[in-house]
Amino acid sequence: MTSPTCWGQKHPRTALSSRAHSCSNDVTRDWANIGGDGPTGLIAELVLTNDVADYVRFRAVCQLWRRCSPDPRAGGLDGRFLPRRWIMLDKAISASPRCHRFLNMFTGESIRMDLPELADHRCLALTPEGLLLLLHEPTLVVRLLNPLPHAPTHQPPAHH
Repeated sequence: MTSPTCWGQKHPRTALSSRAHSCSNDVTRDWANIGGDGPTGLIAELVLTNDVADYVRFRAVCQLWRRCSPDPRAGGLDGRFLPRRWIMLDKAISASPRCHRFLNMFTGESIRMDLPELADHRCLALTPEGLLLLLHEPTLVVRLLNPLPHAPTHQPPAHH
């Protein structure tokens, strides 16, 4: 009498079982490849309606998911990608002047962001939309930075 089969127990392969296994691989789904106008694009839109930080995380999953969702860096000041719920806390974290903490005013979520743009720019103001108004003092170039997707916009130079 043979012992009952346990879930997860390995079984010896036969020619028939390995052939059946290879056929079953043909019908399995690769979740990274469900992009296009299909479910991944719809999920990206739904994630974006919730929060731009979640959208950035969604796009970070894999290259194929990035391809099926609009790039928040390419849109300039596209209103869909503005971090309206997020504020930057005043002080830099640790010894790095580039590392700042952001707080979601609705959920209380806190994230740390490395903002290399702040190494050579001075933050003049925070806009109600969550953008940072930056000044590059040597050239007097002013720009807006969307901090979550690191999307800069360039403005005309400021004159004295």
